[in-house]
Amino acid sequence: MSKLKVIVLLLSFMFTVWVACGEDPVGTDPNTELVEDSLKNAKILWQENGDSTYIIEQSVGCFSPIVLLHGLVRLSVENDSIVKGVRTDDNFELEQSELGLYRTIPELFNVIANAENADILDVTYDSLYGYPLHIFVNPHLDCYDEERSYRTRLIQADN
Repeated sequence: MSKLKVIVLLLSFMFTVWVACGEDPVGTDPNTELVEDSLKNAKILWQENGDSTYIIEQSVGCFSPIVLLHGLVRLSVENDSIVKGVRTDDNFELEQSELGLYRTIPELFNVIANAENADILDVTYDSLYGYPLHIFVNPHLDCYDEERSYRTRLIQADN
């Protein structure tokens, strides 16, 4: 196979993987009210103890080499919008277009709400602030590579 064909195939594969990690998954099967209650309680804790301006560290798990390249990213959030992202391992600042892979805390709550009917939804909340420490969503067990995960740690809250 010529080098050109190999390059075209590799680029096609990378584009496919990038697109596959584009949207947060949404499930279709019914789940229990426990998810709703936990989410509601966590949101209340965040509203009482959190703020709209904060710094978090976050890693995103999905089938994408771009996400794997970034690893853990320190995100600066102002007025519930991500304004800056820096990789923690080498202090490389991400481009604005790459920040769309990451979620603010209110957006993480939306990921959970939109996925509460997923085949698998595993969430762990911070006991003091209520924000999601870990989210794992697999909307359909019979589909390949739809799962997504977020690991988040609050570094600084400006409250």
